[in-house]
Amino acid sequence: MATTPAATLSAWTISSQRSMDCRSAFLKPAETNNGRVFRLRGLGMPQLKNPQEHGNLYACVEVKLPTNLSQAEKELLEKLRGLRK
Repeated sequence: MATTPAATLSAWTISSQRSMDCRSAFLKPAETNNGRVFRLRGLGMPQLKNPQEHGNLYACVEVKLPTNLSQAEKELLEKLRGLRK
């Protein structure tokens, strides 16, 4: 599941995840790290011997860093970096 740095750092956000036969929404906690895996129970592949039941779907967080930043965006990031010292 791709997300932006701002969405990753913000307070609880709703992420939409497409599964085999539907779209589901769930709450993603603030400050979720890149590579974190969420288990979405019952939204995975149908079970082989019991197709009415579904396994789990695992969604991995992938933070997409922006490219071609404007000067204003670069200045804001520098200001944020200064706050973290």
